[in-house]
Amino acid sequence: MTLKRLCLIATAAVLLGTSLNAMTVSEAEAALHSKKQSEIFQAYDTFKAAYMDATIEGDTAKKRRALEGIVASGSALHIDVSDYSRKLKTLPAPEPKAAPAPAAAPEPAAEMPKVKTPSVKGQNRLEEVEWDHGNLVFRFEKTLSNKDVNFFKLKKSGKHGYRYVLDIHAVLDESHTLTHRDLKRISLTQYKPQTIRLVLESSKALPVRFAKAEKTLTVRAGLSGVTSPKRVPVASPGQARNKERVIVIDPGHGGKDGGAVGHNRYKEKEIVLSLAAKTASRLRERGYTVYMTRSNDKFIKLRNRTGYANKKKADLFISLHANAVPKSKAHKAYGIETYFLSPSRSKRATNAAALENKAEVEDMDFYGKSTFLNVLNSEKIVASHKLAIDLQSSVLSSLRARYKEVKDAGVREGPFWVLVGAQMPAVLVEIGFITHPKEAVRIHSNTYQDYFARGLAEGVERYFAKNR
Repeated sequence: MTLKRLCLIATAAVLLGTSLNAMTVSEAEAALHSKKQSEIFQAYDTFKAAYMDATIEGDTAKKRRALEGIVASGSALHIDVSDYSRKLKTLPAPEPKAAPAPAAAPEPAAEMPKVKTPSVKGQNRLEEVEWDHGNLVFRFEKTLSNKDVNFFKLKKSGKHGYRYVLDIHAVLDESHTLTHRDLKRISLTQYKPQTIRLVLESSKALPVRFAKAEKTLTVRAGLSGVTSPKRVPVASPGQARNKERVIVIDPGHGGKDGGAVGHNRYKEKEIVLSLAAKTASRLRERGYTVYMTRSNDKFIKLRNRTGYANKKKADLFISLHANAVPKSKAHKAYGIETYFLSPSRSKRATNAAALENKAEVEDMDFYGKSTFLNVLNSEKIVASHKLAIDLQSSVLSSLRARYKEVKDAGVREGPFWVLVGAQMPAVLVEIGFITHPKEAVRIHSNTYQDYFARGLAEGVERYFAKNR
């Protein structure tokens, strides 16, 4: 590598580090234990910047520390860090350090009691929740078993207050907003991919009880009558506010650019157009203003897709595509993955990008493209990564409630030209492999696309709820 190229890379790293990171490496290591994805992502960028510095300085110890951080944070965020993991394994073993003198044991600190939540098995879906004379009534797709519900109570340390937690092994059918004048807070969230968590917070003790009856779960807390709407289908500020948010859905390829042709001669351009229409419909039902870059079989240049989104002053840009591999690998390659724009050089990202970028050929070599991507899109990388994570997790949650063996292929960085120039958070979703016999049939079916579209809409909802 030439000195000029190394300096350019270092400059790009500094630019990215300045705009995205406000952490030291020690702070980044502490952030690995955070439950907030935004903090873990910030740590990930900090470790990458530290790795670049260590490479330039030739500091092996610093490089090891940075690589360990990249692997830990990237894995937590479902980013492909296999290249960094291999680099870590090639480093020489660290020299053993002398054991420090034992320190005096500190005084035990008072803390919130930890409750171990037992794992539960099975799969279910919450279809509706509503108030009924002061009780919360949940209705599920399937019958609940005793193992599907776990209840515990916490008294806040140092405060006069109580928290009642109910974990239910199921997934949300859609988002809900609940309030009650006798409670400080009610939270109903997808706590884990297969666990819904209901939290009731009160300044006084409540006689919280629950009762199961086949597909119904009733939570009683001694509350007065209904003080909020029976059912609010949107978790974000409401339909009126959602209408102010503009989303552009981009069905990949079209016209003379047919994209991949896979199992059963399914065409990528037709499948993604169908899914895009379903996703747009779901989002409009939630009050969003939605545009599609194409609503029929026509060719659109890559640069014109984000240009259209910019013209519409979109808040989000989501491009839909289907992945493909040669016939020799068709039975092995499957899974859903979401990309955000980055000059990544990983083999998987480069191969995927090559398929989607081939509609247009640019004169710049790959290195020139990478530098251009950094300069043009660095300020949107964080937001796009957050959006990618929310879309990926929501789609997986939606599909796994109905289908088995839905593979999480991860959230990844990739040099996709369709995302270049976007002035808003922008991602590319590879909805599955059109060349895989089983997955191709799924992504072609209306039912699978309905569940996929619902997951995308829920992911958008989650993103806006966390990034107002």
